[in-house]
Amino acid sequence: MKYIILILLLPLLTNSQTIKKDLYITYNDCWIQKGVEIELDTLRYEGYSIRLSKRQNPEFTLKVDNSGKLIKGMKYLSGKTYGSYEISYKNVNKNNPPFKIDLDTIINRVSAQRLIYTVDLDYDSFFESFRNIYLVNFNNKNENFHQAKKIKIKFIGTL
Repeated sequence: MKYIILILLLPLLTNSQTIKKDLYITYNDCWIQKGVEIELDTLRYEGYSIRLSKRQNPEFTLKVDNSGKLIKGMKYLSGKTYGSYEISYKNVNKNNPPFKIDLDTIINRVSAQRLIYTVDLDYDSFFESFRNIYLVNFNNKNENFHQAKKIKIKFIGTL
């Protein structure tokens, strides 16, 4: 009898650990670049990218030498290249229309800026942790409702 109950409860226990929620990525024009936009009778396609970098300001140095001359230098400037996020929104035959959301009611929200500054993230498994991913234009912060678009997102690494 114990084994039968365990067998019946096992799917419930394993499914409860893999419940996926939606992710909403908010952005403003400073943190995301719109690359491609195509609009036809039955197709709307938009391509975006988010370039990753440390975006650290260089550390400058100032010294005065023995002759009283000011010496300006730079202590740190990263030459490292980083990957990017390629984002695509596709609406064919109105099967993926944008919709209005209230940002106060959504659970998983991250800004594009936060994605840029995040370090040591396993991008593939991170995005696979969510059922759907939505892009939300956040340029007008005074509005309570914003439009969300269901997107596909892919991390493109560097060599």
